[in-house]
Amino acid sequence: MSDINLDLFYFFNTSIKNPIFDFIMPRITDFGGFEALIIIILAIFFYSFIRKHNTLKKISFLALISLLFSDLIVYVLKLFINEPRPFITLDNVNLLIDIEGSYSFPSGHSSSTFAVVLIFLFNIKDLTKKYYKIASVFLIIFALIIPISRMYVGVHYPIDVFSGALIGCIGAYIINRCKNKILSIFKN
Repeated sequence: MSDINLDLFYFFNTSIKNPIFDFIMPRITDFGGFEALIIIILAIFFYSFIRKHNTLKKISFLALISLLFSDLIVYVLKLFINEPRPFITLDNVNLLIDIEGSYSFPSGHSSSTFAVVLIFLFNIKDLTKKYYKIASVFLIIFALIIPISRMYVGVHYPIDVFSGALIGCIGAYIINRCKNKILSIFKN
């Protein structure tokens, strides 16, 4: 494993360690997980039905497809690569969450987060013409915090989160490029 990958891991996992991050990061990291994002997307989807917001309904549906597509790729890669998590192979890891099974490469949380966030970013001007810059900044910050939190809590190397984010970006790009075909199931 490269020195840069290890140095960056230890930087995020131990060098910036402090009581505030020790409290916040284990809670934040859960919001980037597949299950949490499914719940968030479904809540947005149902909200869009109640409010009759057709654009939000379509974009949340695209986010769901992007999430499923990207996470399928991550699942297959994890099965083939079988990279153990850092707390299993390294000494002095600050492990802040309970985690069982699964492999480290690539990061599913990073992939999931970027797959969902990018769909919203690609379509943000359709959602909010007035506040799209503020919404974009919030989404970008969220997307960047999740991979950092995965290293901070001790379950992923930098290469894991970078690769996961890249998979999520590619998945979101592909889904967004095919959005007209995907959204043809919705009639205005």
